[in-house]
Amino acid sequence: MGGGEFWATTDQSVADWFARTNPAAGPPARIEFEINDGELNQLCGVYPKVVITHGLQDFEFLPTSISLLNQAIANLTIQEIV
Repeated sequence: MGGGEFWATTDQSVADWFARTNPAAGPPARIEFEINDGELNQLCGVYPKVVITHGLQDFEFLPTSISLLNQAIANLTIQEIV
């Protein structure tokens, strides 16, 4: 997250890859959370953009989205990748 953005995906294998390519080189971990489709679609429709979609399953949450994202997510956990 060097530029302040937060990347998310619906594909666990992609999330694991993101975690393993962490430029800080710390132990890899995956943040899991739930967000309902309506709230995600609403965030994706905000202008100026706060979320950039990459295909159908990858999302780049820009720094301006973080407070909105924090209000929308549920069941946040951190999973160590072994």
